[in-house]
Amino acid sequence: MMSKKWRLLVLLILCAAFVYAQDSTIYRGKAGVEDVREEDPGLFIVMIIVFVGLITSIILGLITLTCLFFGLMALVTGGILSFSVIVGVYRGSLLTGVRTFIFIIAMLLGGAAGTAGYILFSFIRQSHFQFQYMLFLSTLGGMAGGLSGGWFALKMLKRIYERLKPGRL
Repeated sequence: MMSKKWRLLVLLILCAAFVYAQDSTIYRGKAGVEDVREEDPGLFIVMIIVFVGLITSIILGLITLTCLFFGLMALVTGGILSFSVIVGVYRGSLLTGVRTFIFIIAMLLGGAAGTAGYILFSFIRQSHFQFQYMLFLSTLGGMAGGLSGGWFALKMLKRIYERLKPGRL
């Protein structure tokens, strides 16, 4: 967090730059970066400062969004994992915990895939349905598809495990 002295210093520098940029009698309505650079260097300096500030704020915003996204994904993953462990301990079976984990992850990924598919579809082709209705249906369909995909993946993992049992080798 910036202290009050630093904020005041930055504010004074920006005010001085703006006052310097407004003190121009040579600029006679010409347009273009080259004209501004040659005839009004103060305005060009302000343009550069604003451009650098814009790029910096975009970069900081993207970094913040990335950190928030990864933090949210870590919380969701931790919740799913702890819920699967609790179900496995409650039922007294490791397989039940793993099955719960796979089903929840498959439903979450299926819902995300359905939502992303709908958004991509709506960008390609304009939909005449209400956005919330179609988004709900696509997420629900994706979750159903993810659940069936998780069930299929669990069956395949079970078969692979049965074939690779230590007694069978």
